[in-house]
Amino acid sequence: MIWNVQSNKGFSIIESLIAVGIVAVSILAVGAIVGQYSGMAKTSVAKQELPGINTDVLNRTRMVLLDTKDDSGRSTKGICTLLEPREIKPGIIPVDLVLTKTAATQADWKAAYAPEWSLSGFKAVGRGGVQFTLNPVIGKNTLVTSSAIDPKSLHVDVVVSVRTMDPEDSSGVFAMLPTGAQRVDAKKASFMLEATTRYDKILENGAREAKESQSKDLVSVLDVGSCDIRDSSGRALVLSPAGTGVGDPEGRTIYNNTEFKEVGTNAFEITMSAMEVVQGKYISGRLSADRTKNVVSACTETRYRCPKTRETRSFRPFINLTANVNYYSRNMYGYRERARISPKLQFLDEQGNDILARYGAPINYTNRAGINYRQHSDKLFYPLNEQGQMDFSAPMTAADGNNRILASVSNVQNMCRDVCSTTNPKSVKPELRMSTPDLLDSEKKWVDESGVASMPLHCTMCFIKGCTRMGLETFGPVEEMPPEPLDAQIPECAAQNEDEGRKILPFAEENVSTSSPSSCIAASVSNGKLVYRTRNCNDTLPVMCFAFGQYTFAKDLGSKNPRTARYDEAQTVCRNLGRESHLVEVLREGIAQQAGSVENLNRIPTSGNRYAFLNLAKVGSFVSPQGDSEQVDAINELRKEFGSQVRNDFWVALKMENGAVIAEVPRAATSNGDDEQHMLYYNPSGVQTHTIISTTPYSFVKSPHDANDTAYALFNHVKFRGVVPVSKNQMHSMEFLCLRKSNKSFFITSGRASDSFSRGGEACEAQGGLFVAPHSPTAWLQAMLLVDDHGNYFPFPELNGNPPHVWVAFENGYAPAIQGELAALGFRKVTTEVLSNSLVDRNGSFIEVKQTQMQVEKPAEEEKKDSSGAGANPQTGAPKEPEYIWVDNPNVKIKVACYSMKEKAIHIRAEAPGCEEGETRLLESDLRKPIISMLWVLNKGNFNLGSLDFIKVKP
Repeated sequence: MIWNVQSNKGFSIIESLIAVGIVAVSILAVGAIVGQYSGMAKTSVAKQELPGINTDVLNRTRMVLLDTKDDSGRSTKGICTLLEPREIKPGIIPVDLVLTKTAATQADWKAAYAPEWSLSGFKAVGRGGVQFTLNPVIGKNTLVTSSAIDPKSLHVDVVVSVRTMDPEDSSGVFAMLPTGAQRVDAKKASFMLEATTRYDKILENGAREAKESQSKDLVSVLDVGSCDIRDSSGRALVLSPAGTGVGDPEGRTIYNNTEFKEVGTNAFEITMSAMEVVQGKYISGRLSADRTKNVVSACTETRYRCPKTRETRSFRPFINLTANVNYYSRNMYGYRERARISPKLQFLDEQGNDILARYGAPINYTNRAGINYRQHSDKLFYPLNEQGQMDFSAPMTAADGNNRILASVSNVQNMCRDVCSTTNPKSVKPELRMSTPDLLDSEKKWVDESGVASMPLHCTMCFIKGCTRMGLETFGPVEEMPPEPLDAQIPECAAQNEDEGRKILPFAEENVSTSSPSSCIAASVSNGKLVYRTRNCNDTLPVMCFAFGQYTFAKDLGSKNPRTARYDEAQTVCRNLGRESHLVEVLREGIAQQAGSVENLNRIPTSGNRYAFLNLAKVGSFVSPQGDSEQVDAINELRKEFGSQVRNDFWVALKMENGAVIAEVPRAATSNGDDEQHMLYYNPSGVQTHTIISTTPYSFVKSPHDANDTAYALFNHVKFRGVVPVSKNQMHSMEFLCLRKSNKSFFITSGRASDSFSRGGEACEAQGGLFVAPHSPTAWLQAMLLVDDHGNYFPFPELNGNPPHVWVAFENGYAPAIQGELAALGFRKVTTEVLSNSLVDRNGSFIEVKQTQMQVEKPAEEEKKDSSGAGANPQTGAPKEPEYIWVDNPNVKIKVACYSMKEKAIHIRAEAPGCEEGETRLLESDLRKPIISMLWVLNKGNFNLGSLDFIKVKP
């Protein structure tokens, strides 16, 4: 990549091309793993077939040409073999490239590729060129390890030819050599390196498909540092193909005449090399930089953070920049063979302000030789000695020709956080200014010229957890940040949505069409939205899962079509997205080459010559998106992969319960088959690692004795993530998952652990909570991450001997646990009050606790009636004691409880007129249901409990 600068007069195109290492690379993507996501645009695990073979071959070919040292240490090999000055004497002499011989012998070429490659078919093709074929040496070549190619069919055809280009020709086209040419002007010559890899790709059905990949590179004659030659008298001389040097006090150097027409040129021409890696390739278990996408400078994130996170982002503490300063000794300001220089790197915002000055970031400058310089008060830069002191005898200078300047900016974290904000990124362009006191402009000031990059400072963001350890789509530009880490098994970022997490119920009922009396919910995409409807739970539909950082449909291994299943099978088919198949030999060799352990690979089940197993590090989850942004992301991801198929119904992890839409309970897998005990993942050092997990949740908790002894524990383990049936009494204590009353967020108790499930109500209420289970997808995600966080480097919790787990408020077949305040629910048996007959038939009503009856004097009519009957008082005229009877208290207020489906609230109404339109009368049996009971307790603010205590009337 070449970045434009202000001046282009006398610009040597070939020098700049070579200076920045332009390579036209076309590497096919092929791979050893046959997994679920080979057809997906975004994936955190490489599904590539072909390693960077061409890159390896071209690098070795380049070195043969540029490695000029012979056995005696003199520079006489490589390109030096072909260079002949027109006169062999010190001075500025035109140099030719001789085309009647080759730069290296067949033995030299063979040695350059050994032992990984064997060379055959070597042929000198004339005019300085050669061609030959390379075959990988099995067992030696670490690049040819893909399970998708036949290594015996793979070979690389290499062609090295000489091309010319006149840098003064504005077309900038490299031309073939004229027919019959025996020599060419060296300053116009370059070697074109072409590597074509051909191989047979092995398809899933065993068929073969011929493939090829071609890559090219350029090596300029001017890239050669120096050559050793002798004159006719045997005197040793030095040849400088680029026509540059650091001085020649003995007068033994032949400088190639590389001058072109430079009338009126600027003193400096500054280009910036694309040296910073911003995208990687994952090739056979190794990180490889995709240098075709390099940039000049980058802020590089070192740890994944969700795009909308409030956490402080972590960036590499430095920014490196490489600039090529082409100095023209004959320029519009005069002539200086060498000029003292003062570089100044700036990062300019859109207003032209230097933000480096704002953040006070120090800059260290280094030249091509690796010497560090520091600026003095005289504005010039001087090298530092071993004691860190300046050497004033050798200021930084620019010689005629190309000079490389490396700038390293320190303490850039705060600047990068500002520039690379995921919500408000800024455009900042690097500029390198070069000034010199040895040339003065018309105003007698130091000549000052600059080169500004045409593209801004790049923000390289992490795309996966622990992004420094892998290569394919593990990091990329800020504008392409995925909403979730691309290796995530559950939506970790969605779990950070605090507003959605506090919602007791995720969706309003009006968004769900109850076309079926079933409790299972399906969805389809219509007008850019997810539309929900109930379906028969036994219908077989595609299943929406979350895997590899995005929502997708469940698929069988090797298939591109959605897998259909019943609702009760959904969690299993989502989990099976982690199934993989590896060629036995290829996987073993790949891990061994990285110094990884292959000791237990033989415990993985095989099918034919392939390992076949469920990779626990890559399983999918049956979970639904909650909230507008998460649903939009899910729709976009599904459409991208499945197109119009999303218009048809598919299962989602939601269900209807008591007229409300809640999340399906995430149920942990408890199976332990031989093919379900293996993890294949990359450790933080980038080594592919195999781990066996033979434990189940019942390695840590007691299973229930029977249905009545069933409680539930929540795990977040790589093998068993979700709710597990356990005994209500354990051998060890566990904390409880609770819902905080104050802000409706879930938390885990601290210091209230118990071995008895029955202590959940008091444990939660002692710390300001209620013992209830999550009801929304986001709340379940938050709860699992509370149990065990995923940390910084993996999309699953760190493996340890005793995984954390907590009591969760379910019992006996996922029924809600009714403990603490939920057990009371406002019901209290009448003890001191006597109910009148008029209240007996009001089942489900509630009365105000004051006095249900009152004592009044017996009416006169009843007295007369009593006196006329038998048993009257014979003592007439005697004073009578007042007689009393119990009657209904007219101040007692009869109440009813009403549930508003629309408001998700419970209201207390007078018995007459009763519940309002859209409300449902609640009886005791309703208040025992999980949704209603939760709302009853959480929404006590709807009632005036200061003067009312509701008592259920006896039936």
